[in-house]
Amino acid sequence: MPGQRHFVERHFDYQLRVDSLAAGVRRVFPLPIQTDAPFLARSVALVQNQDATDFDNLQIQFTDNKQAFRIGGLANVFDGTVGGYITGPDSGRGGNFTPIYPQIPFPRDGEFLITLSNPTVAAMVNIRIIFRGVKLFEPGVVWSPTYPVGGHREIPNDFTLGFTVTDSQTLNNRVVAPNFGTDFVYRCGQILENFDSNAYGNMEAILRDHQGRAYSNDWIHVNYLFGRLMAERPGIIYPEIYIPNQQALFFDIRRTDSVIAPGDVTMNLAFKGAQVLPL
Repeated sequence: MPGQRHFVERHFDYQLRVDSLAAGVRRVFPLPIQTDAPFLARSVALVQNQDATDFDNLQIQFTDNKQAFRIGGLANVFDGTVGGYITGPDSGRGGNFTPIYPQIPFPRDGEFLITLSNPTVAAMVNIRIIFRGVKLFEPGVVWSPTYPVGGHREIPNDFTLGFTVTDSQTLNNRVVAPNFGTDFVYRCGQILENFDSNAYGNMEAILRDHQGRAYSNDWIHVNYLFGRLMAERPGIIYPEIYIPNQQALFFDIRRTDSVIAPGDVTMNLAFKGAQVLPL
């Protein structure tokens, strides 16, 4: 519409990482919004992996930029019903987060204020809460290619990125390239190994665009970026990421454990979507 501003939406994860919350402690943790763009929070998940403690009694509330609590009073992350309070089915694994509706807008340079309470007699360690949504950019500010003018057709397809990571190792700038000779639109991802997450321990990743700009503020566990084969569902990327022919994304991967899964771990990730051909 005339006079209406249009923004480019860009998939993004903001993660709060709390190393330890002592027994009986209630504390407020700020999670700052980066200065490059506003953020719309649309879903949330509590990360659960092998080096995290039991979070059954963890309590949470958080505010938006107007300091209006979206959850009235401290609420357990699990409420005894199927799926849990903020964790959704399967605790957010496979990208299956709990929706936040209506979405919560945060201005650039704003912040979440997240209150966590541990009413138990033991410390809770390695708490991670992910808010998934979109950043809003003016057109032309960030890498954001899109479909060809004049129409297109699609061919469903996927490609695989494989790697081996040893104990406590980091691999940077793995190239995520379709190599189909056409444009490709990335819509979801899946871990191809049919094993439980115990087999690869604490594996975390950062996805980056063609210019190296990250799609998250922190390392995100692979279970929360990709679906597992045994779960029979992929991890959804929204908005989808359009990759022109002869361009690529980049992927950093790291292991932060050496005890849970000692030795080398080999993983293959499927990037699923469609080839895009102009008419």
